[in-house]
Amino acid sequence: MNKQILQKEVVLSGKVKSILGGTGKLKDAVEKYKLEGLTGTYASMPKPRYDDLTADHQPQAAILQAAAKLPYFKTGTKGQNMRDRAASRANAGFAINLQSKRHMEGRTYGGKGTATKNNFLNKVESETSSLSKVQDKRNAVVNLIKNDLSADVTAMRNVVTKKENWKDLARFGLKKKEEDKLRNDTKAQILSGENRVASQDLDSLKG
Repeated sequence: MNKQILQKEVVLSGKVKSILGGTGKLKDAVEKYKLEGLTGTYASMPKPRYDDLTADHQPQAAILQAAAKLPYFKTGTKGQNMRDRAASRANAGFAINLQSKRHMEGRTYGGKGTATKNNFLNKVESETSSLSKVQDKRNAVVNLIKNDLSADVTAMRNVVTKKENWKDLARFGLKKKEEDKLRNDTKAQILSGENRVASQDLDSLKG
């Protein structure tokens, strides 16, 4: 069901993006935070100006791009799905909308992303070096991408449970009850979105 919802939300996020036109300003805190936890492809995600929401690739765009450059994905029809997913900085990769504070606390933000990419490539080398069949190598790499996705989702689920990662709400001057409700509602949206991101189809990338 989450997988079906994710596909429909790709369409929904594209509609929201079209409505905002890339320049819209969300009027108040409650309306703005309704977009947090929205999922879709990176290309479909709304990116209105004047706010601090950003689409977070899960799994990381860098590992999709690195995988697409491997010899057994780089050419041929079997590697086409991987190349399509990784193209244009993984525009077809799945992402979740997050406020910048929570995005920065995620597993792959900034310099952390370099480390996770390098760790992924080291694992690829280790897992595939003894494999002779190309299909087995593709399978191994996609399974490693699945592991990274799971780690990304788990990391963000942990991020949203910590109150210090919600300091952005203080600027609105809401009453405690109102702020608590906004935080809890937004947290639920993010957790639901992470469930959908976690359900994405990666097996099709095996070719």
